[in-house]
Amino acid sequence: METLVNYEPPPTAERFFRSNAKVRLLMGPVGSGKSTACLVELFRRCAEMPHGKDGFRRSRWVITRNTLPQLRTTTLKSWLQWFPDGVAGSWKESEKTFFLHVGDIRAEILFLPLDSPEDTRRLLSLELTGAFINETREVAPEIIQAIISRLGRFPSRAMMPTDPKTGRAKDYWYGLVMDTNPPSKDSFL
Repeated sequence: METLVNYEPPPTAERFFRSNAKVRLLMGPVGSGKSTACLVELFRRCAEMPHGKDGFRRSRWVITRNTLPQLRTTTLKSWLQWFPDGVAGSWKESEKTFFLHVGDIRAEILFLPLDSPEDTRRLLSLELTGAFINETREVAPEIIQAIISRLGRFPSRAMMPTDPKTGRAKDYWYGLVMDTNPPSKDSFL
């Protein structure tokens, strides 16, 4: 697979990458590279997905922030800086989705604003591999819980080849990565 970018993680991000925990939070000061590390982590997990029966590494992710303007002006711009439209895949504005096509990776990256607990309705029936919550200190705990409930549902086990040792569909990592600037002392975080 051709390298799109060279990424050298700061020490904290290196420790973040070594973890296989299903839920992880990267916290640090403004400008410390937290969001970039989470985007690179999402891509890395796409590349580590097992090949499906069709030969592709399929996954579906949601990237969220409070409002659509925040999502567009910060998180989406960062994504497109690292994974350019027309080079790493294609951006579909009408669907607010980036279709990542790099080598054998076929991933859907949905950009979804979630601001209040009522917004969790947007997650109903959504089948995801994983998620990235940008600026988690601004997100209600109910949204985090709703996202966690949707993880590990895509790709379906029927899409995965059978592991010859176990006779079951191959397992894959799924989970939630989050970043945030330090929250206030009374924050749920």
